[in-house]
Amino acid sequence: MRKTARKRRWVIALVAVALLGAFFYGAGALFFGSSDDDPELIFDRTWLTPVPEGDREFLHAMIVIRAYDMGLFYKASRYRVEEELFELDHDARTLKMRFPQTGRRATVRYTVSACDDMPPFELCLDLNRNPWGGPRRYYAFRDDEDAEDHGFGPFLLHRPSPLLDRR
Repeated sequence: MRKTARKRRWVIALVAVALLGAFFYGAGALFFGSSDDDPELIFDRTWLTPVPEGDREFLHAMIVIRAYDMGLFYKASRYRVEEELFELDHDARTLKMRFPQTGRRATVRYTVSACDDMPPFELCLDLNRNPWGGPRRYYAFRDDEDAEDHGFGPFLLHRPSPLLDRR
């Protein structure tokens, strides 16, 4: 009987610790924000890699345009430019891509989070894989004013171009 009472106390203690942990985790996210931002931030924003230092190093970019369910991968050095459009289906944290040029398909899971590892950018986009062969992490600004203040105005997507509407 003594062992049963001890086991019961341990179970109650473990459940109490788990409940307290869950409460404080939820309260922390409520008061301090969570590390994961809104997955909707992936849309209508230019995602970039760090600006290259050498002439032959590549700058990568990714754009996902919600209004047209399409996106673009972009790769450029001083001497070479490559880009490819993709059609898109999406849900909360998954992009289902189809590349019309080749017919290839890819499913990519992603997270958007606040980050400060590449100032002046404020957001990180992490892909579980990059179907175009580029990096799995991209950076962006939270809003257009910050991007313009740091000289990235030409990279902004204020609204999708009607020229892209070919459906």
